[in-house]
Amino acid sequence: MSTSGTDHTNGTSAKMSKPNPGLTEWINVSVVYGPPEVEKKRTKTSPTEPIPRGSFCLIRLVNKLDDRVAGPLLVDRDEKLMIPLGFSDRFGLTLCDSSGKMTQTKKNNFKRTVRICYPAGTGTLVIRTDLDWGRDMNPVAVSSDGNTATFEIEAQQRFVHFKPCLIKNGNLHWAVGPDNLLIMAGKDARSVYPYFFSDSRGRFSPIVQIESAILGRHHRLRIYLPPGYDENTTARYPLAYMQDGQNLFFPQEAFRHEHWEIDETSQVLRAMRAIEDLIIVGVYSNERREEEYTKPGYEAYARSIVEELVPAEQLFLRTTKSPVDRSMWGSSLGGVVSFYSAWEYPGVFGGAVCMSSTFSYKDDLIERVLSEPTRDVRFYLDSGWPNDNYEVTTEMALALVSRGWRYGCDFINLVFPHAAHDEKAWGMRLHLPMQFFTGVVARASRAMIS
Repeated sequence: MSTSGTDHTNGTSAKMSKPNPGLTEWINVSVVYGPPEVEKKRTKTSPTEPIPRGSFCLIRLVNKLDDRVAGPLLVDRDEKLMIPLGFSDRFGLTLCDSSGKMTQTKKNNFKRTVRICYPAGTGTLVIRTDLDWGRDMNPVAVSSDGNTATFEIEAQQRFVHFKPCLIKNGNLHWAVGPDNLLIMAGKDARSVYPYFFSDSRGRFSPIVQIESAILGRHHRLRIYLPPGYDENTTARYPLAYMQDGQNLFFPQEAFRHEHWEIDETSQVLRAMRAIEDLIIVGVYSNERREEEYTKPGYEAYARSIVEELVPAEQLFLRTTKSPVDRSMWGSSLGGVVSFYSAWEYPGVFGGAVCMSSTFSYKDDLIERVLSEPTRDVRFYLDSGWPNDNYEVTTEMALALVSRGWRYGCDFINLVFPHAAHDEKAWGMRLHLPMQFFTGVVARASRAMIS
């Protein structure tokens, strides 16, 4: 028997030694053990008695505050004692051979590659880690243009916190923001785009107006740029077009003065290192909102986004330019036009976020999903319940499932009991589609599949 992330030691049994002094004070140690096929388990309280091979062991550590269980551990038929990594250090478990002689627990050694990307000519890049915050780690390689420094980190622990640092004119500058988290068991080469002299929050552009010949009016836009955008010009970002842009950023602009708090949500997720930063283009709606967000008006609206806004985005913003990293977002009718845009233009948009969408009100999107060829696009669907388009959203979700969309991979559907149909409710769950589209774990999973 073997599982990843465990230690394997041949021909050993286990016994308890004195727990680490840094833990709370233990007042009792007991072990329940015996062959798995034997129902009646024996109990011992001696912390020095070895545990027999072939036993299923549940180690219970009891302290003054709680009853903490560690394990279970299994000594399998091949006499391999499997102990979760870090277990022996945390709970004072050591190993002994059949004669009672102490042995060392085998420890895994991890190595990860990290690439730090920053404009050349500004100083020397190093990193510091929680292995020793006072020690500089130098790159093992630097790219020919000087913009990328490659580092190798080795550790026996499962994760390491680190921070890029810039040595400039003899002074050490730490990257702005929280520590970076590196999962040591990962396989990919992690790329990080630090900034050292910028504000820790993103910034908003003034209102931008772009003439639309297709719609016969101006588009009004406001753009959210993530922190460090102006300083670290090596970074390129995913981009989201969000409908009803006036409701996203500022309460004085929003309907009923309730906005989605884009900056606040982005800031929290960034502090968690849960997502990759993205550019958000808020596309303001006007008095023709219902016409342009439903059939047939959404046909011209989506074409205007594709033919008039996307070229401007590629010209003026540092995006990845990949359809996979470009998405349409909206709520209510805005979710309908977002779904339509991704379905109609899968070579431009990699997905759509559709919150509380009014499917089938003035559209034929469910019928199209059921009858047309599938698209390589991802969808986030959600609704409240009751009275928040729950039924039609569920119908759309099941239509996607019937056509081969895989829940949790290229689409997701969530329901929020008693959630209202308003900006406050959508803003409160904004973190979910952000994690689905630009989350570190989600993107790593899709990279493994592709």
